[in-house]
Amino acid sequence: MHVKSTPGAVTGLEDSYTDFAGDFQYDRTIPQFKNDVLSIRGTYIRENSTLLATFAAGGAGQTSHHLNTAQANVEYHFGTRFSGTAGLFDVTGTRDTLLFPQAAVAGSANGSPQSNGYLLNVSWWPEQNIDLALQYTGYFRFNGGQINYDGAGRDAAANNTVFLLARFVF
Repeated sequence: MHVKSTPGAVTGLEDSYTDFAGDFQYDRTIPQFKNDVLSIRGTYIRENSTLLATFAAGGAGQTSHHLNTAQANVEYHFGTRFSGTAGLFDVTGTRDTLLFPQAAVAGSANGSPQSNGYLLNVSWWPEQNIDLALQYTGYFRFNGGQINYDGAGRDAAANNTVFLLARFVF
């Protein structure tokens, strides 16, 4: 994917983003366990950006940046009604204290976008196309740090989240 944008304007200097991605999925039916299914998935995304407009406006300390995202998970389907998933994710990228400034909650004390953690999910399908799920996301590192990542005393684990999801899957 390639996108150009002019932040806050219609014409002028542009920011440019180019993303490359690859993913995989492997599914295996296990006949010994009543045809339960094991799924293994992974994704890698590389984003390259040239932030000419943001740099000129003082919002970035340099023009060239990159962001890498890697994710992998394993899901086990117990028959057709229940599944459990465990996964890991990792985000790395160019440090830039202007682009990723220090700020409470969403900021970065060291200008880094680095974040990583894990995901746990339990799903129940009462009907074929209805997924009711409970998902927990835990962070080892958030915006470049484990402890006081934002410079305001917030730790990465303070962003751990529980979601209750209801999805219609088609």
